[in-house]
Amino acid sequence: MAGDILGYKVQKPWEFNTSFPCRSAVLPYLTSGVAFKILKFLNEQDVLNMTSAMLVTLPRLVMVFLSLTMDYSIYKMCKILNFNSAACLTIFASSFVTLVFYTRTLSNSIESVLFSILLMLVIETRKTYFTTEEKASTKDSNEKIKKQRTEQIEDDDKTMVLNDSGGKSMQIAVVLIAGFFNRPTFAFFALVPMLFWLSINTSNSKSNILTNILSNGVQLLPGIFISIIIFVVVDSRYYGSLDTSSICCMHSLVDFLSTNFMQNLTITPLNFLHYNLDSSNLEEHGIHPHITHLVVNAPLLFLPLMVCFASEVVAIFLGGESGWGNNSLPAIRSFFQLSFFTPLLLLSFFPHQESRFLIPLLVPLVMLYSGYVMSSNSLEPNMPWIVWNLLACVIFGVLHQGGLIPCLGHLSHAVTKPDVDYHPVHYHIVFYHTYMPPEHLLAYKEPIFSELNQANGKRLPNIVTVYDLAGTDRMTMHNIVEKLYEEVESYEPYIKEILIASPSSLDLQFCRTHIKFNFKLEKQFTPHISTEDLPELFPTYNCVNYPARSYVNLSTMGKYRALFSLNLYKVVPGAVVD
Repeated sequence: MAGDILGYKVQKPWEFNTSFPCRSAVLPYLTSGVAFKILKFLNEQDVLNMTSAMLVTLPRLVMVFLSLTMDYSIYKMCKILNFNSAACLTIFASSFVTLVFYTRTLSNSIESVLFSILLMLVIETRKTYFTTEEKASTKDSNEKIKKQRTEQIEDDDKTMVLNDSGGKSMQIAVVLIAGFFNRPTFAFFALVPMLFWLSINTSNSKSNILTNILSNGVQLLPGIFISIIIFVVVDSRYYGSLDTSSICCMHSLVDFLSTNFMQNLTITPLNFLHYNLDSSNLEEHGIHPHITHLVVNAPLLFLPLMVCFASEVVAIFLGGESGWGNNSLPAIRSFFQLSFFTPLLLLSFFPHQESRFLIPLLVPLVMLYSGYVMSSNSLEPNMPWIVWNLLACVIFGVLHQGGLIPCLGHLSHAVTKPDVDYHPVHYHIVFYHTYMPPEHLLAYKEPIFSELNQANGKRLPNIVTVYDLAGTDRMTMHNIVEKLYEEVESYEPYIKEILIASPSSLDLQFCRTHIKFNFKLEKQFTPHISTEDLPELFPTYNCVNYPARSYVNLSTMGKYRALFSLNLYKVVPGAVVD
């Protein structure tokens, strides 16, 4: 979005490739796009300068405000189901998943917001089912009282059926389609809530489940149809497959519908499914065991809540009392348990498994077990919850890849300022063993060259080329740098400068002596850690070219930086051999 709105040079993720787009542009435009529009307006009004910090902060603020809808959804569900809203909101707000993931511009964060809204809408429009069970579950010893209560329940049921928010079908349809176009995996999260919503009878007449599903499903069709049209048209226009001028007049519209209708439409969920159903494509992103979500990712994200869930499952299988369901009724618990476990199970069938894929599941877990991770007679979380989430917040919110954004901010200043001798520079910036760098944080616009630049005495702008090597091996990185150093020419009057950003845990690779070139450490960005390249606690390597960089020669602070930093190296000429 920064490239489209601000004109910055960016490397778009593979999902937004115009030749085969797999992700809708609608929701990113409504989140990050709106933030960039505001920044652009304020910059044009000279209210603020466009900096890397602003490019990071404002989109995240938009996500913070958007995530507040999850707080509201939880609060609303608690009020309907008579849950402890203070406990649920406290646990939700203190989870590191909320603090780290929901405040970032991830499609999974948007998926989480939509999932929480869907759960709220389903419970709000089917509250009769839960409240009826709550009344019917009360057992009176006096038969006369029981009969009177039963009659009262039936009367209340008729009234509550009529009072159920049946008009929310349009909202549910919009949420479903928005979630599906954002990430088609949203269908896994929506499966249990929607099966429950569709199968419940909202009228006073008796009917079977199939009839209920058909009658309720018909209510969704207008919203689904309208939402699909909006998403497909906007995406088709954004990715350039649809020429809006061809549908402006009736004659052109008839030709469009009769000849190039399907060819001019971009349906991103179909492309997403087509891409992910090919196992060779998933291998490029990493293949994991099918149990990774269950035994690694879910405990990593929700460990104290997962302990509660596992304890309840074990108790149920042993045939005893679970001990976890005293604050709510079986149907409510089953609804949230299935809303948690079903998506977890379905996502486990896919071989590529990342922890962020599971972050929407925090909401049902909070609704189930928040009371059991709270301190007794207090509105504070218990110590295991505090320790786990504080530790995870530091690791994933501060340390993990923490130096990348400060590094991009430093590089942004370097590539936009004039050279001391006013020589334009062609920067080749290589990112090695980091996640994909958000290139827009360089705040760099692709220069438009003109033959009049030098004739009019104008200084030529710097050129920036970014290379994302991800997790490639050392020899591949070295070969690419060697090619850049020897074969890639810079045209006069440009000078060439090669910079490499790499975790400090890999510093040994950059300490070796090379004949043609060496790596000079320019700057360190602390803290930074890569879980794929964890540092040794007490490394013993010696840096031949720069002895001061040897671990044994470093100060206490220098040793800390050598373990937990992102290093920025500059390629310099190596030793000359006669």
